[in-house]
Amino acid sequence: MSEQPQRETWRDWLPEGVTEPRVISRAELLDELAERGVEVAERTLRWWETRGALPHAVRQYHEDGGRAVYPEWQADVVAEVADLRSRVPLRVVLALARGIFTLHAQVHSSRPLRRRTPDAAHEKPLLPESLKAALLAYLAAYGGGTLRVDVQLHDGRRHSCWVERLPSPPTDK
Repeated sequence: MSEQPQRETWRDWLPEGVTEPRVISRAELLDELAERGVEVAERTLRWWETRGALPHAVRQYHEDGGRAVYPEWQADVVAEVADLRSRVPLRVVLALARGIFTLHAQVHSSRPLRRRTPDAAHEKPLLPESLKAALLAYLAAYGGGTLRVDVQLHDGRRHSCWVERLPSPPTDK
């Protein structure tokens, strides 16, 4: 008999060193998505969680009983997954899911992940390996090409933090 996959919550997906976010209820999440014009039904949200495109909610006790809660920035993640799902097969979304979540966790954390550079006294942001792997899977799904990740800071400065080239597969002639 095959073993059931582990039910991973968003807390399981939080990268090490990222602060615990404020939370919102499932109803608040769906309301925020509707306000943005992103049409995602509760049933779809739960199905994506079951498939692994999104992490499951955390059950939290509240004055009126238990409720499902998410990070306050989960609407950003769900909107991105919904947009991606409208354009690519589910297998591509599944390959990118954890990286998308990790990126949003980093961006919204009050203590973003950082790596000390060996040749400088300053720190540079860390591009998570899970995000690199997810982006490479995305590039491979489209037959290769060049992938470049650029970050633009609030003050307008830009930083190219990663470039990867994946050759196109050979074609039959």
